[in-house]
This record gives sequence, structure tokens and C-alpha cells, in this order.
Amino acid sequence: MTERAYVGVWCSYPPSYHIYRRQIASGENDRVAAELEAFLGGRRLPGIALAVSILASAVNGMNIVAVVGHYYAYGFHLMWTVVWIPVIAAFVAVTLVPLLYGLRVATVFQYLRMRFDSKVGITACVIYFFLSVPLQGMEKYIVTRYVAWVIYLIYGGFEEYLSLGAYLLE
Repeated sequence: MTERAYVGVWCSYPPSYHIYRRQIASGENDRVAAELEAFLGGRRLPGIALAVSILASAVNGMNIVAVVGHYYAYGFHLMWTVVWIPVIAAFVAVTLVPLLYGLRVATVFQYLRMRFDSKVGITACVIYFFLSVPLQGMEKYIVTRYVAWVIYLIYGGFEEYLSLGAYLLE
């Protein structure tokens, strides 16, 4: 959760990225520029808005519940992932973002279609769809169960929870 947000904020501000965006924008017509920059809103979206968008998409209910539970169960070692954020962000900002802009692709699926074939890109889209839809359903179910139990415990259900124990968890 936090790692993706930091990478998004970090990658939206490198100077080389903005210089490269201006160079591409000066050599294209409006239609191509808008198509290439759909993610950034046709190059009119400032970097901070992109960073907030990535942060909002990275922070969802499942991550909030899962990170707290993982940190509680396994302890401080979860924070070792934070050490690698600047390294990964620098790698992405210096190599991957200019590479993708040099190839004039905005998504991984466009890159797969360009590099291999249209069938490979469509197959990747279908696989992503079938893997992400059930996960979203599970996320919504887990978050609603968590919120329901928090509300139940706050509004007077705590005594019943202590007396009935694990029976109420089902």
C-alpha cells in the first residue's frame, strides 16, 4: 500500500521525465499527444494530481486491514520494504518511464501488443480481468465484515462478544 504510493509520488516528479514530456509534446499533433498522455490527462494534469491519484488507488480498504493485521502478526520486519522504495523509485524514474515514453506506449498492454502481437495483449487483458475481479469481490467482503464487527463492538456488543467468544466470529 504505502510502497506503491511512495513510488507514484517519486515517479511523478523527476526532472528528466518532465523535460522528456515537453520534448514529445512539441513534436506531436494534438490527437497523438492526447492519446499518448491519457494517463496524465493530455499533459495538462500536474504531477501532484497524478501522485494523489496513485495514492488514492493504492490505499483501499483491503490494504488498510491487511497491513495492520500483517504488522500485528509478524512485527517490524514489514518496515524493511520501506528501505527499498527510493531504490525502486529511482530505477523506475530513470529507466522505465523514459523507455515507455520513448516507445510511445502508455500501458503495459500497449507494450505487449507492440512487442509481440495483438493476441498476446488481449490474452494479458483477459488474464488480468479474471484474476482481478474475484480479488475485488473478496476485498469488499473482508472489508465489510471488518467494518461490521467494529461497529458491532463499538455499539454495545463487546459484552456479548466476551461472553460468547469465538461463536460470534462465524
